[in-house]
Amino acid sequence: MSEKKIKLLSFIILLLFISLVSTSFAQITLDTLQLRWEPSVWYGTNGQRTVVIRDTLYHIGGTFAYGVPYGFSFHQDSYVEYKVPNKDYWLVKPIRLLGRSYINAEVSDRKIYIIGGQGISGEIYDLVEIYDPISNSVVQGASIPFPRAKAGSVVIDSLIYIIGGSASSSYSDRVDVYNTKTNSWSTVSSLPIAAETEACFLNGNIYVIGGYNGQPLDEIYVYDIMADEWQFKGHTPYPVSAHKLAVYGNYIYVIGDYVDINRIMRYNLTDSSWTIYTSNFIGRRHASTAILDNKLYILAGNSNIDDVYQDYRIVQSIDLTSLTQIESSQASLPESAELKQNYPNPFNPTTKISYRLSHSSFVTLKIYNSVGKEIRTLVNDKQPLGNYEIKWDGRDSYGKYVSSGFYVYELNTNGVKTAKKMLFIK
Repeated sequence: MSEKKIKLLSFIILLLFISLVSTSFAQITLDTLQLRWEPSVWYGTNGQRTVVIRDTLYHIGGTFAYGVPYGFSFHQDSYVEYKVPNKDYWLVKPIRLLGRSYINAEVSDRKIYIIGGQGISGEIYDLVEIYDPISNSVVQGASIPFPRAKAGSVVIDSLIYIIGGSASSSYSDRVDVYNTKTNSWSTVSSLPIAAETEACFLNGNIYVIGGYNGQPLDEIYVYDIMADEWQFKGHTPYPVSAHKLAVYGNYIYVIGDYVDINRIMRYNLTDSSWTIYTSNFIGRRHASTAILDNKLYILAGNSNIDDVYQDYRIVQSIDLTSLTQIESSQASLPESAELKQNYPNPFNPTTKISYRLSHSSFVTLKIYNSVGKEIRTLVNDKQPLGNYEIKWDGRDSYGKYVSSGFYVYELNTNGVKTAKKMLFIK
């Protein structure tokens, strides 16, 4: 077979693959979100963890840069910061832990278990430190069998699951389980992919969303604890890495990203739909998250903008009760429109977007790029009930062709929004 035919066949296979992937996403909704400012932590770090014991936030580990410009030198945080409800500032415990970043930290029986992580020179630790905030003391637990950093973790009663991760340039698919009662380790079925991960526990299952193994990932995997079995669940709207997960109700929040640092998304476990938020979030990589009193806290993290490396002390929060109230209100609205998948998809240079209105509505149909920036408005008018087909020629509002990549088209009918994803290839 000639080289030209091989290239053509490879391109066709790629298009088929992208088409299958791009149409496998569930419903996507675009929304706005306003975060509140909270008291800043003392040390601006990345790769740290934040946990909750009763009504107190504990902030542990991470790396921070100092010098002029930022990034001239690095230091690893060995302090334990904490914040109680009646204080509008953070306090520092009079104790020092081993300084390390990209750790895992989970709470069991009111003790904090700090596991693995990476040293300032890239060394990987097998250390397990067990910190007791009441006695302000630390002891060592049994070392993790396979030392690693940037792993996902969840705690279920007395069991702490360490999932995936990396050691130097090697990615892991291991799932090691630490029993806090017996101070011992065991293993369960491996993750289907070897990668740096983030994980959470919801409705009796462990969810791994996104990650990194040389490239950002968009896969969702679910682990059935009773069956000791992993299953592929689907895809995120965009690949995501250097992020954090948080669980509230039947939702999983995805916070931050290595590339699109402003990213906040929410996964609805009930119908596998996604909400992508535009917000006042100060975008960060490797932040930490914690939920306390119906508020999602996003703490510290870093960025590298225009070659300026910055670690943040800032803390922002999301009122989760208001989000779920809005969700319930929208769910009670009658269905006013049906948005269909564009065709063709992928496309070049034009595609058709079809939708059906069940009654007269004021309609907007807009195109957004992968970071949520509005590219073009195709419809902005009141329309009677009926079927509609709108053509998009791949141009922005200035008449210029957009670059290749994924785009989101959003239909808004009387305030009810529905969105889908499409791929433009030049």
